[in-house]
Amino acid sequence: MIDGDGGIVAMHYLMTYPGGEALIEYFQEYQRSHPGELEVLNILEPHKLMQNSITLLRKTTDIVPRPYSTDGVTITYSERLLNDAHEVNRRNVQWREN
Repeated sequence: MIDGDGGIVAMHYLMTYPGGEALIEYFQEYQRSHPGELEVLNILEPHKLMQNSITLLRKTTDIVPRPYSTDGVTITYSERLLNDAHEVNRRNVQWREN
């Protein structure tokens, strides 16, 4: 299961492997039928003969806005940032335990 709040999965060797190409087509179809729910990035590694690509999936169904910066550059160290950091850590620990 991928966390809907920006969870990422990385997979090797999908772009140049027949079974992998089928998965990429499935992801593209999923994107068409569920707009805005999944981001897909395929990167070819032409300097490698085997396992020469990486595919990243990022689920975006439950993105939570995080206003930690007013100008997009400077971090605002606030109580909200601290609480959100604790919550992310709690979820990661819970995920590892399951």
